[in-house]
Amino acid sequence: MPLALDMGSTGKGQIWINGQSIGRYWPAYKASGSCGRCDYAGTYGEKKCLSNCGEASQRWYHVPRSWLNPTGNLLVVFEEWGGDPNGISLVRRDIDSVFVQTFRWHISLSFGLREVSKAFPSLQLCYCQSSFISSRPVKLPEGQ
Repeated sequence: MPLALDMGSTGKGQIWINGQSIGRYWPAYKASGSCGRCDYAGTYGEKKCLSNCGEASQRWYHVPRSWLNPTGNLLVVFEEWGGDPNGISLVRRDIDSVFVQTFRWHISLSFGLREVSKAFPSLQLCYCQSSFISSRPVKLPEGQ
């Protein structure tokens, strides 16, 4: 299961775990505007399809398990906006679904040159025994 830092109680800053940079965080930056229905007609704009208004634009920050020690981990938080560090927690993220897309013709890179491969692409999914794979047929662009 993936791990993440829940930074919802913080403002803005940077985080490190055991000397590795998780990156910058800014949960105090909230999505604003009118959260109505999505309308994709016309020219695209930043307010075309707003969602999660009033919520943090990003709250969870991925933590690679390889960066963690069995004990004695060090979390360094540089908080710029005065958030509450007592609310930071390490959480396990459950993944409900995975979206995978493949194309009939794909471009492969070989020795720095772009070559169009004539081979059909393949896709392999591995899963735990308690999981299952479901699929949904999608129409081909040719309409078949």
